[in-house]
Amino acid sequence: MRERLRFLGALLLGLLLVGGAVALGLFLLLQGEEGLRQEFLRVAKTKLPLLGFVALLFTLVLAALLHPLFLGYLAASRALGQEAEVVLANPGHRLRLRGPFELQALASLINRLAAEKEALEQEVAAKIAEAKVISEQERQTLAALIGHLPQGVVLANPRGQVLLYNSTARRLLGEGLGVGKSLFGLLDRGLLAHALALPEERFLTQGPKGPLRLQVVPLEGEGGFLVLLEEGKEEGGLEGNTLHRLKDKLAGIKALVEALREEAAPHLQPLLQAAQTTADELAALVASLSPPPQAAEVLAEDLWPLLSQALEREVGVSPGMSLEEEARGLLVQANTYALTQGLAATLREEEEVFLKGARQESLLHLTFHFPH
Repeated sequence: MRERLRFLGALLLGLLLVGGAVALGLFLLLQGEEGLRQEFLRVAKTKLPLLGFVALLFTLVLAALLHPLFLGYLAASRALGQEAEVVLANPGHRLRLRGPFELQALASLINRLAAEKEALEQEVAAKIAEAKVISEQERQTLAALIGHLPQGVVLANPRGQVLLYNSTARRLLGEGLGVGKSLFGLLDRGLLAHALALPEERFLTQGPKGPLRLQVVPLEGEGGFLVLLEEGKEEGGLEGNTLHRLKDKLAGIKALVEALREEAAPHLQPLLQAAQTTADELAALVASLSPPPQAAEVLAEDLWPLLSQALEREVGVSPGMSLEEEARGLLVQANTYALTQGLAATLREEEEVFLKGARQESLLHLTFHFPH
């Protein structure tokens, strides 16, 4: 319907142009010829029906000539637009060169753009496939590498979802460990966040299948972190009890040797001296077998943000903090995770708190101030 209206408008415009040109020609021809003009008007009035028929016949002939050209041009333009939309979805499609010259030139240009787009998409797809192959090779290499490590290794993204792990980690963490699963369901989220801030320190924690020592190392680039796991013994467990009993026995032997020295005969003194030497060597050996302390060394100014982040994470309290200038540079030895957990438990019911740090000889003195 719209095309027909446009055609009728074009036909009317053509008639106006032709009629205007004829009228202008007659006006110029009859100008100054009054007798000829009167005679022309008389003949026109006499032949008016014939002139009307000729005008109608001219209109029909003009419409018959313009109709296929005009509507064909519109149809070709519309078909070209529809095919161009197909090219957007399928760059491999090519437009047929048909219709007027200018539409053929436009279709040829669209085909060139489609060919360039198709080549670009193929290049991008090839690069993506190459990157996937390289990534898979690197993943296999990394999996083979960590698979031979004696430590348990777990690679996770920033949300804690497991991306890669080795058999040792599976043995330490149990069947709950798997690719795509959350590591926070197996290990304490707070401890992982705390250990992430101290990547050089190891922490003792209770895992799904027993005590573990873990170390968390942040990864650059897209983020994520690496968790290193080892079996651990808690203070007071089997290892702690065994060492404590050995120390007690050695202390008893030393006390017995000292008592016998005062009462034993002179010829027994060399034997007692040898017993004393052996007891001292055993004491040194037992001391070397003692478990390492769970304290980490951290500067006082670095301890402050650790405490602030832990309190915000655990109890939602953002404490005010100040550290005296004399305390800066002081190396504090503390179990930072146990310290933050203790502070969180103490301040759980508080809404506001101010923490002040001061140096007292070689110690860091913490003072809490409450607004109420």
